[in-house]
Amino acid sequence: MSQNLQSRAVIVTGAAQGIGLAISLRILEEGLSLIACDIDEEGLSNLKKHDKDNRISTYKFDVRSVKDVAHLFEKLKDRKPCPFGLVNNAGIFPGMKFLDYKPEDIDQVLAVNLIGPIHITQHFCRMVLDQGGTGVIVNMASIAGQIGSSDAIYGITKSGMIGLTKTSAMSFAPDIRVNAVAPGIVSTELQKSVPKERLDQFRKGELIKSPILPEDVADTVWFLLSEQSKHYTGAVLDINNGFAMR
Repeated sequence: MSQNLQSRAVIVTGAAQGIGLAISLRILEEGLSLIACDIDEEGLSNLKKHDKDNRISTYKFDVRSVKDVAHLFEKLKDRKPCPFGLVNNAGIFPGMKFLDYKPEDIDQVLAVNLIGPIHITQHFCRMVLDQGGTGVIVNMASIAGQIGSSDAIYGITKSGMIGLTKTSAMSFAPDIRVNAVAPGIVSTELQKSVPKERLDQFRKGELIKSPILPEDVADTVWFLLSEQSKHYTGAVLDINNGFAMR
């Protein structure tokens, strides 16, 4: 592995479990360094066990906290070279009905799934541009942001992530490419929160019947981080077994 490759780093939020963990392991597999951020301290410790050659930096990090976001990038600003990649993956799916949401529940989902990524994107882009570099952002959207969701507030935030992707792509081209991944139903713990009738609807409508695994999503994220996607920005890549062809 070249030292040049090892020195390149990607920030992943929600890195300790599920899709974020799969993305983190794929980045390590490709030979890059990982800046893993998560509120789950135990999960970060378990991720650190995969660190065979000192390529993982972990940060206990609450995506809702403007202070935590600023503190992270204060630590990263002197890193040479600065991280070239950001994966805005952290997210929550309460699985609640629209009318069951209390104001504080709405605030929390918006803060984790959308407001936090907005702040992180601002800090990342300032850091990259201040250092005269180039970068890549991959945002975790969802089919729920394209066709609606049984959890309306979650769906709203994922629509917002698509909007953030396209707006950021316009704002920071050509220096920073910004794309999104929109998975369908992925085989993670989150799937258990999807109502059975909604899950059955997805299964019936999928053209490909193989389960979508976190590793499959990680493959798509890696494509968007890599030079293979150098002509992509403002794109939303669907990974939904053909459920919703657009």
